Amino acid sequence: MKLFPYGHVAIRTSLEPHEVERRLTAVVDTRSKPDAPPWLSFWGRLGHDRISARYVGGVGGLRRIQPVFEGRTVGMPVGSELRLRVRVHVLGALILCVWFGFFFLMAWDALHDGLTGGWGPRPHHGRGNIDSPRDALIIAGCFIVGGYAALVVQFWAEVRRGLAVLKRAVNS
Repeated sequence: MKLFPYGHVAIRTSLEPHEVERRLTAVVDTRSKPDAPPWLSFWGRLGHDRISARYVGGVGGLRRIQPVFEGRTVGMPVGSELRLRVRVHVLGALILCVWFGFFFLMAWDALHDGLTGGWGPRPHHGRGNIDSPRDALIIAGCFIVGGYAALVVQFWAEVRRGLAVLKRAVNS
């Protein structure tokens, strides 16, 4: 089971591998700091028919779930193919681990309280406004499921945007 979404994609083109790399330089900022100008949508490394870059989305680029595109250009009998593995950026994964960890701890605490003291309402002893362990478990579960759904939807939306930029770059 994979915790964070990832996938494999391929972009076919009639260009030779060295020409694909030349065209990718138009959309990938390879400087040491990720301060890409608006026309550069990726930040990372290019070279020797390989790419390792994260999609920062042009202007601003303030996205929490920045997909990382890693792969290589493979020569074909006619043209070439850009084979990519797409994954969540490490910093985004770390933030999400903290997010999910908090709600998993909340769920664990509620489950423990429910199993040891029953699932009914409890008097408040400075533990917030949640009336019962069952309610706390439901709330934590909703945040876990909703957070994961939001992660997957946002990740694949960003991947589609990044792929559109790459396809325009190599097929224009």
